[in-house]
Amino acid sequence: MPSAGRLVAAAALIVVAFSTPGTAQNPLRPPAKPLPGSPLPPSSDARPGGPAAPTNLPRLRLGAVLPLTGASAWYAQEIRQGMELAVGDLNPAPRGARSTTAPATAPGAEQQGPASPTLEVVLEVLDLQPLNVKDAAVDFARLAAAGVVVLFTASATPALTIYPLAASRDILVVHQGFPSDRFPATSQTLLQTRPSAASRGAALAAYASERGIRRLALLAAGDEFGRAVRAALSARWRDRGASLVYEESLALETPDLSPRLARIARLAPEAVCLAFRGPDLGDLARRLREAGYPGLLLALDDDPAALLAAGPTLADMVVLVDAFVPEPESRGARFAKAYEAKFKRPPSRFAANAYDTVTMITEGARAAFQSGRAIPGGARLREALLARRAFPSVYGSEVVIRDDGTFDRPLALFTVEGGRGVFVRYVTSSGRPATERSLAPTSGHGWASLR
Repeated sequence: MPSAGRLVAAAALIVVAFSTPGTAQNPLRPPAKPLPGSPLPPSSDARPGGPAAPTNLPRLRLGAVLPLTGASAWYAQEIRQGMELAVGDLNPAPRGARSTTAPATAPGAEQQGPASPTLEVVLEVLDLQPLNVKDAAVDFARLAAAGVVVLFTASATPALTIYPLAASRDILVVHQGFPSDRFPATSQTLLQTRPSAASRGAALAAYASERGIRRLALLAAGDEFGRAVRAALSARWRDRGASLVYEESLALETPDLSPRLARIARLAPEAVCLAFRGPDLGDLARRLREAGYPGLLLALDDDPAALLAAGPTLADMVVLVDAFVPEPESRGARFAKAYEAKFKRPPSRFAANAYDTVTMITEGARAAFQSGRAIPGGARLREALLARRAFPSVYGSEVVIRDDGTFDRPLALFTVEGGRGVFVRYVTSSGRPATERSLAPTSGHGWASLR
């Protein structure tokens, strides 16, 4: 049976009416008691202009199973809060109010809410721990009985348990944790919102090409991440009519690692891509420098442990990661300002991803519903999202949904200076900047603060 804390979490119903893009945000109706660790005050159940009036609109029901308590609560709460802010921004608002992320209107003009919203959404959030397979099945049954058509997850183990159950009920699973190839690539009822290792590898190759690099080397770990990055980067590099001067998968425990790294130094490529993560990334970078390679290092992981393992040898490294850093005067900056005002802390990538995804789901559901059909099931909703393909993002530019259901979003480009990651700009998988204007490096966003 669910615990008392899980029952409290299950009572968290957020009801908002969907409207056209650009409507203003409204405070959300919280549960009767705050969830464990929730920053929402229990008395904030009214919105500007008074409490929400009941509607007779068709309802789109969304569910989420997140580890709202325990060691993983910090990121689960941010996912939940990003979702809440998104549905608040999509809610009809009093005349004259503005959306968090809508474009600014002309001076003196006010942006008004829509006259006729088309859908109403109900969001129910349950507390589910990352390894709890038994309760994953129980929670799914509970949410399916409530009529949800989209179920958000954050941990791979519960998501893998829920996915086949959801597929049999035509419920769309939206996984917000690390993407994994353990999910079926041909699924019609699955989306994975964080950029895959393959899309990151392709983006790194595109960025290297944009810089004019021709002689590129690649070292990859033998794990799932390293294999996927290697395959994607190599393929993208060949598509550009080039070949890698050195390419290998290896383990740091390899007895002849030092001679191999010395060989790379003698080949003198213009840059070396390191498809490793965490301490292994830092350790390999340090040993590559010790072997005599002075050139550019390219990486895909922002784990602070890499800095600790490498020390000063990470100087001049370039890192592409799925971090969220709001750019000045952008949609992302407006989102970050609203999030911090409501929840008293800056948003991380988890909140930003959740905000983007709920907005995209809303647009897909509205498009399917306005075509004259009933509220779509999971498979048809996924089809509607793929039909549109690209959606505006708080990261800048757009989020693109690939055919396999993974998201391709702009990646944050960092340089390493003085043992600290310094944000420069966003880039897309094409290698081009995600914004038209040139951005000066922003020194206030080190890796340790990005999570």
